[in-house]
Amino acid sequence: MFVRAVSPEEGRRLQKITKTSRQPVRVRRAIVVMASAQQQPVPAIARLMQVSEAYVRQVIHDFNERGFEALDPKWTLLANSGRGQWGWHARCRYWWVGVGWRSGCRCVRPAWMSFR
Repeated sequence: MFVRAVSPEEGRRLQKITKTSRQPVRVRRAIVVMASAQQQPVPAIARLMQVSEAYVRQVIHDFNERGFEALDPKWTLLANSGRGQWGWHARCRYWWVGVGWRSGCRCVRPAWMSFR
């Protein structure tokens, strides 16, 4: 199982993601896609990245379906307080809380993120 044919521009974009992204999940997924584009088999990629073969197959499948959108982490979980959803706001790199965006950025910084 391999990713679809990757154009030279997409290859450069993947390389840039691996070098500049601050999100480890995105970097890991980009490396998996790059290795697959170089015709490396799934077991070899899994050993290289120290992940399961199922994870590699899922990343390849998602990239083939959705493209670069599949590299983004899925940072959405239901808040325990029932006040809405928590999610990652990429622009300011903080978590946001609420059902939807209104005017401006309503980002919050949970206590467990105070070390950053």
